[in-house]
Amino acid sequence: MTTAMQIVQIIFQSVAIIFMICFMFIGIWSFIAFLKMLKNQRIQTFLLEKINKSISALENDTKKNDPLYEPEFLMDDSITNDDDNIIKFDDNII
Repeated sequence: MTTAMQIVQIIFQSVAIIFMICFMFIGIWSFIAFLKMLKNQRIQTFLLEKINKSISALENDTKKNDPLYEPEFLMDDSITNDDDNIIKFDDNII
């Protein structure tokens, strides 16, 4: 009976060791994959920030040189502020 228990114990311990090695491998692999994703995210954020700055600079240069963007030509001042042109539903109530 004791040899059977020892055999079961050896099998259980070897299965436990195999699982620990698998989880250790998965943990190390996921850490490396996370670091690669973080590096790619940093590069992508940097590139998007550069593109945004370039587009903003081009837009500001265009606005400075374009006479249509001068304040006297803007149509925002011509819109009346009659309650922001919102239809009031209270007027239809009898």
